[in-house]
Formats: sequence, structure tokens, C-alpha cells
Amino acid sequence: MSFLPLDRDSNINLPLTYNQIVPDSHLAKFVVLMVSFFDLLPFEQKYKGHGKPAYSPSMMLSLILYSYITGITSARSMETMIVESLPLLYICGGMRPHHSTISKFRRRFLSEIDDLFVQVLKFANKYGLIGLENCYLDGTKMKANASKHHAYSFNRALDIKATLEKELNELEERQNGIGGSDYTSVNIPEEIKRRQKKLANVNIAIERIINKAHEHYQAELEAYNEKMDARSKKILETGKNPRGKVPSPPTEGPGARDQTNLTDPDSRIMPNSDKGFSQAYNAQAVVEGHNMLIVAAYVSQNPNDKKEMVPALVELAKNPDSLGTVKNIGADNGYFSETNSEACEKAGINPFIAVGRTPHHKSLNERLSPQTPLPLTEKATPVEKMAYKLKTEEGKKIYAQRKQTVEPAFGIIKAVMNIRQFMLRGIKKVNSEWKLICMCYNIKKIFLALQKVGQN
Repeated sequence: MSFLPLDRDSNINLPLTYNQIVPDSHLAKFVVLMVSFFDLLPFEQKYKGHGKPAYSPSMMLSLILYSYITGITSARSMETMIVESLPLLYICGGMRPHHSTISKFRRRFLSEIDDLFVQVLKFANKYGLIGLENCYLDGTKMKANASKHHAYSFNRALDIKATLEKELNELEERQNGIGGSDYTSVNIPEEIKRRQKKLANVNIAIERIINKAHEHYQAELEAYNEKMDARSKKILETGKNPRGKVPSPPTEGPGARDQTNLTDPDSRIMPNSDKGFSQAYNAQAVVEGHNMLIVAAYVSQNPNDKKEMVPALVELAKNPDSLGTVKNIGADNGYFSETNSEACEKAGINPFIAVGRTPHHKSLNERLSPQTPLPLTEKATPVEKMAYKLKTEEGKKIYAQRKQTVEPAFGIIKAVMNIRQFMLRGIKKVNSEWKLICMCYNIKKIFLALQKVGQN
């Protein structure tokens, strides 16, 4: 058997520029082009102008955007891939920024990157790729950069503290020769040191939970006093007690299940799609129904979606009027509440929120039988109006688009872009990183949409 000779020491000539090694239709070139349209003055103004020359913000931003689009979120991995990936080699022009430089750039310019989210939407709108008439809201649990094993609930922290203090007393007694000290297999000073370190962490967790509970109590007390003042004022004006239950005063002090995490105190233990629990954030996104672009995004600490409609409406209101206005918004049953329906009406948006769980497979008779909703009365509440719209043919059609609009966006982020965990910590930084992820998702969708238009 003969084999071809292998010579790794021979000279090679590659008369190619960095621009030539990547085809013009490649995503990397589109990312560089997109960044060239951004207003990078806020980035440039943060540089002091002395010392060694810095890497240009346009190059660093292109590097981070393309890396996130292709599922590379670690700064160390970005540094490694620059020499292994031709598109990244083109983006960096042969330069190789250190992973610490990449990480510092990402942290330093989080707020500026945050603002680029809207600039990408404006770019998409310029080519007619956004249609805000029908939008859909949903959330997904994204793992935090923290372990659930470093999380403590208030009661568990107290139990661990009591156990550690008891064990420390026993170990100190044995170290002092009380109760016998011939334990050759156990290094008592090391055991004491280890428990003291863990006890210090537990005390930090308890202090954080107590402080957070106090802040929460003060906010609830303020809201309670406002409600009671409004109630007293109404009684004086009408001479009658207002309808509904009398508001209950808030309870001071932490609850048994109040929790914190030593690595990322802002993250929470939340149920996930695998019917388990993980240390995570609730990542929310509003997706428009035209090209499935994400038009609003933020993260929450709430384990369910009941309180997420109002913040989503606030995020939508931040978009410029030039993008258009939202006419209808759809969401699943997890968002259903009277408060959410009223908030949508106040914002001038028609809510299409499922009022209950609907069966996936209706019988043929149920599908063929006419289902005309009862007419609305003049005193119909926002919930009754919404329930009526959901039963109309137009309402069914609008709501039916929800599952095939917003859920694929999360599927693409997690399965195609391979982003299932945040790299940053703290809700403020994680909120900016989620917008960065959604912006990268939008850039990829815009790239594919424009390619499709060019082919046609």
C-alpha cells in the first residue's frame, strides 16, 4: 500500500487579503457592514486618548456580535476561535485581542451595546422587515452564571447555620482535648477552617435575605398606605365602604422560602421545561409577526409570567414611533389577569391573552359546530371584551400565530445559536446581555431575509 508524501515544512504562498478569504455573501461581512451603520460615537468618547493605541470599537463589536450569533459567548473561546475561524480572522484583520480585553470591552460598553438594539430595529425597518401590527409575548428560563447549590432559602440557611455552629463547638472541644482527641483520620484544624468558611457564607446569605425582605416590606408598606388613603378618601366622599376586600397590611421580615445565591444574588431558582429546577432568570421577549424579529426584550426575577405584561408594554413604548405602533398583542394563559388586560387597553393595544387552557386536539364535531360568542353588554369588563375577541374568527386567527411566532425565536437562540446560559452576573448586566443576544438573533434574521429578497 502506498501513501501520498506528507511535508509540513514546505513553503506556501497565499496571495490573499483578509477581505478575500471570506466571500461577499458571508454573514461575517454582513455583520461588519451592519456595524458600519451604527453610531459608535458613544463608544469612542469613553476612550481617554492617551497610552497605547486601542482596538477599534467597530472591530471589537463585530467580533462580539458574530461570536454570539455563532454560539460563542465566552471571551476565552472568542480569543481561541480567532485563529481557528476564517470569518473571525477577517473581522479582526489578523489581530488577536486577549480574552481579558474582550471581556473588559463587553462589560465596559454594556449600556452602549444596549442602545444598539433599537438601531438594529431601525435598520430592519428601513428595508420593510418589521410589522408591529401583531406582536406576541412569551418568556423562557435562561440559566444564570451561578449554581443552584450555592443558593439558600431563609429557613435552610438558618438550619445550616445551627448545624455548623454545633459541629464547630464539638470540633473545638476535641481540639482542646475535651472528649478525646485521638482521631488520626480527621484533620481537626482543617475541618474547623472549612466549617468557619462555610458559616461565613451562610451568614452573608442570611444578611442578604433579611436586607432584601426589609426593602420589599418598605415598598409594600408604601403601596398599602396609598391604598388605605385612597379608600378613606372614597368613604368620606361617598359615605359608603368601597367594594372589594380591605387591603391587608404587609408582613415584616423574611419568609421561609425567601432565597439568595452567593454567586449571583439576583438570580432565582426557577422551574424549567425539563420539570426540574435551575438557577435562572426569566427572559422575556416580544416578537413581531411579520419576520419574527424581537422588538422588545428584558429579564425578570419572577418564576412565572403573571407580572410580565406591564414591563413588556413599558419596553415596547421605548421604541421610536418610526417603527410603527402595536395594534394587537398575544400571550398564553400564563399572562392572564384582569390587571394585564386593563394595562393593554390603557396602552391602546388589543390584548389576546388565553383565559384558560385550550385542548390541543378537539374532536371533529367540536371543530365543525358553529361557535358564535354571546354579544357583549355595555358594562363589559376588559377581560370579558378580550374573551369575546378570542372567540371571533379574527381573534382565533391572531392568537393562532402566537406559538409559531414567539416560541421559534427561543428555539433558534437555544438550539441554533446554542446560547442557553448568561455569561454575566447581576440583573442589570444580564438584562443588557439578553438584549445583546436578542440583537444578534435579529441580525441573523435580517441577514437571511435580505438574502432571500436578493435571490428573488
